[in-house]
Amino acid sequence: MVGNGCYDNFPMREMMYADLIVRRVDLADLAEVKSLAMCLAKQFTSIDLVICNAGVMLESRSTTTTTSNIEIHQAVNLLSHATLVHFLLPSLAELGSRVVFVSSITAHLGNLRRFPIESPEFFCGHFRNGYEAYATSKLATAFYAQELNSIFAKSTRSRGTTVVAVHPGCVASGLYQHVNFATKLLIRRILKPIMRNPANAAAEIVALGCCDNLRGGCFYQHMIPVRDLCSASDQQRQQIYEQVQRIIANIQTSTDENWEFRALN
Repeated sequence: MVGNGCYDNFPMREMMYADLIVRRVDLADLAEVKSLAMCLAKQFTSIDLVICNAGVMLESRSTTTTTSNIEIHQAVNLLSHATLVHFLLPSLAELGSRVVFVSSITAHLGNLRRFPIESPEFFCGHFRNGYEAYATSKLATAFYAQELNSIFAKSTRSRGTTVVAVHPGCVASGLYQHVNFATKLLIRRILKPIMRNPANAAAEIVALGCCDNLRGGCFYQHMIPVRDLCSASDQQRQQIYEQVQRIIANIQTSTDENWEFRALN
């Protein structure tokens, strides 16, 4: 599944010999994500690994999605992933399924105090800038992964599903496309050689999802669980989980079933 913002740059030529199915979806449209997830759950009845990797930073579009009053970073970076996983649950019930949420080290800078977690404004409010919105979305993602793993561990049906969050490192990717010119120049001229290669970062995330000793509910960095990197009280995690579930419960199913589809053999 490829978000609209990444589709045009997706490495089709490099994937031409892979057994790959690509489906394009607007991750800011939660109804579209829900419909696609339900379609995938019917098509693939047993899914071993889900990696929730899409993300935006300093998004230049409107501060809300086109279909709801949700701040764009929260919609794409957390809620689209949570929606996808929620509606793939029928296919994740088998023993040993894994879900990896890609968070960020910038979660340290997330601000959970700007809007009360229990308030509807938590995902809909306006942040000071795109950096704060991005960091907060990544912090909420880490907390959601922890709570979701806890929920799965208590569930008879989904007890075998393990959920983790991961910081992939500082990757030289399209995530920085909206930063200012000076920052872009700094990345291209100085930082890019020491930043992580996207292919290597992706390979590490896949390896993490497949490793034998994966510890559910942990925040990983370089294949190692990092303690208290994104610490939160049980109440905070539960409140974020409940807010996400409230939004998911109110998502209407998209009427557009004509998903852009491409299979590469």
